[in-house]
Amino acid sequence: MAETSPLMKPGRRKIAAAALAVDGAATAAAAVAGRSAGKQTTGEEASCLLPTNLMAKVHEYILVAADGTCGITKSNGPICFQQSRQEVGGHFESFDPQLGEGYTAQINEDGVQRNFKQNAAFEGVAGNVLIGRVHGTEMWGLTAEQQAEIRLRIKIPR
Repeated sequence: MAETSPLMKPGRRKIAAAALAVDGAATAAAAVAGRSAGKQTTGEEASCLLPTNLMAKVHEYILVAADGTCGITKSNGPICFQQSRQEVGGHFESFDPQLGEGYTAQINEDGVQRNFKQNAAFEGVAGNVLIGRVHGTEMWGLTAEQQAEIRLRIKIPR
């Protein structure tokens, strides 16, 4: 990167510095565009690459409260099975919600000991149930169609 000369007038130094900054940003943008178009970037260009996905995709999960009501909760990406989840009451365990292949859930591992109410939709479960899709070692969010399907499958005793 070229430096501005100390002999330049202050106004010209600012213009030159701004031009260098714009040039650097343009180089980075071109490298990102080239990478997203499938080109491999190596050498000096590789050092100025910016991530193409600056924000994680929001994943939506169904949260079944103890009273059997369903709501949507969101996460900025998939949920790793080792995470603690505030939605289900802290530490959790995996749970098969019996909603068909591909679906998984999380429940509080000590729900009965923590005096959570029995879940109206899931027999033998105390507290909230967080439902998503199985994807390797992660739980992924649900599409709108999957959310509608799960709501129909959940049987709430009346």
